[in-house]
Amino acid sequence: EFGHLSLGQLEFSFSAEAVSENAAGVQCKQKQWKALARDKNKRTTLKVRIEAVKNSVLSKHLQDTEEDVGIKRQ
Repeated sequence: EFGHLSLGQLEFSFSAEAVSENAAGVQCKQKQWKALARDKNKRTTLKVRIEAVKNSVLSKHLQDTEEDVGIKRQ
């Protein structure tokens, strides 16, 4: 698990994993940003996958998210 966040009635879990570069090397290594949101009352689970083409895009997104909502990395 990459990180954990509780916000009101929602509970989020974050994870990231590397995706291999294509053979031609045209694209930078992609990373998948997976977020899991669970409603504490209804136990509803939502899975979200966001693919960032460039590592810097993912890193910037994580930094902004941490600053905005105060995610603590584990």
